[in-house]
Amino acid sequence: MRWDSAARILTYIPGAPRGSLNHVPCPGRVFLFLFVWFFPPGLVLCKALEQSLNNPANMQFAFSVNLSKPHSIPYPPASAQTSALDDVCPTSLSVRSQASLRVRLLTRLQFTTTVVSCCPAELQTEGSNGKKEVLSGFQVVLEDTVLFPEGGGQPDDRGTINDISVLRVTRRGEQADHFTQTPLDPGSQVLVRVDWERRFDHMQQHSGQHLITAVADHLFKLKTTSWELGRFRSAIELDTPSMTAEQVAAIEQSVNEKIRDRLPVNVRELSLDDPEVEQVSGRGLPDDHAGPIRVVSIEGVDSNMCCGTHVSNLSDLQVIKILGTEKGKKNRTNLIFLAGNRVLKWMERSHGTEKALTALLKCGAEDHVEAVKKLQNSTKILQKETLLFLTVGDEKGAGLFLLAGPPASVETLGPRVAEVLEGKGAGKKGRFQGKATKMSRRMEAQALLQDYISTQSAKE
Repeated sequence: MRWDSAARILTYIPGAPRGSLNHVPCPGRVFLFLFVWFFPPGLVLCKALEQSLNNPANMQFAFSVNLSKPHSIPYPPASAQTSALDDVCPTSLSVRSQASLRVRLLTRLQFTTTVVSCCPAELQTEGSNGKKEVLSGFQVVLEDTVLFPEGGGQPDDRGTINDISVLRVTRRGEQADHFTQTPLDPGSQVLVRVDWERRFDHMQQHSGQHLITAVADHLFKLKTTSWELGRFRSAIELDTPSMTAEQVAAIEQSVNEKIRDRLPVNVRELSLDDPEVEQVSGRGLPDDHAGPIRVVSIEGVDSNMCCGTHVSNLSDLQVIKILGTEKGKKNRTNLIFLAGNRVLKWMERSHGTEKALTALLKCGAEDHVEAVKKLQNSTKILQKETLLFLTVGDEKGAGLFLLAGPPASVETLGPRVAEVLEGKGAGKKGRFQGKATKMSRRMEAQALLQDYISTQSAKE
């Protein structure tokens, strides 16, 4: 094997278990297996490298580099990538497996590939006003992709192809469709980039779901029936009609302890006929599944069939906050949670709200609830004691009138006001309105209302 520049990194060990690497852009560790310096007399090293590649036993030395944030990694030329790694990443895998298992693609947040096809298409989206919109564009199929298509409860990635925004990535059989609003020429070389902020957020939420699901099952035998990774929060549907506050607190405490324990998260592949498949959790495979089964394992906690993207260590989750529970469908319970950066954003929003309330209520955060209760009580008293009397029309002729306030008072006073104004009217639920023929008697009606209020206040 020959390289075309001075320093390169080899990212492959022949014979290593497929899926044994947790690939970048997943944060955590990516294993880089050989760093060599090539120089003109270095043909012996090249030969030794070839022999090592053919003998996995010689390739047991490794070091790790922390990639919690994107790093720039030297990359082998395309020809070397293909020759060294095609046998590790067979094209027969489903597109989900390809998107998450190919070492040569996922060691960076961008890579070069080829456009296979580009066809006119439409995409239904939700506009800024909440209404459905239909966008015209193109479905682009690439030779390979690092953009994850939606599936397994996880939304799809976003990114760019040659700086053209990818608005949706969907799975169609064993390929991924990338929706763009600009066409791309089939056969052309393109650069694909991943929206790292969105990808890492989904990794944190998805790994958080695996952890909560495992702990809820272990502590209380609560089985997960489905889950949803939402834009602002995520929900796990548990097969139980209700949960106690103590159960929720125990789950939250346990998952955060495991995050502090820095437990590794590993990815591997199993063949369909592997006996170990029977011991792996999962809700079944899609009808059009092809190739090996991808298993995501949290060391000592859980092993689960999954096609999604995950962190490589629980410490990358930072923290999990369970916001509470909601009534679910079919007598089930939804457990609402946030993981990682979403917790920080939630705290930032909550702190901003707290500061605003402190300024408005003129009291400390610890007194906010009591201050709001007092305001509510004052409002109820005002609503109970306040009468609204409006008139429109000629002061000496006919016109219209409206009386609004506490229903019992309006029901009593409405007909009497109409009588004073020599008119007619009707009303319900705290409102009485009608026509008056003698608007000149408006002050008499007003005096009637004032006397009533005074009398009611004296009684109280």
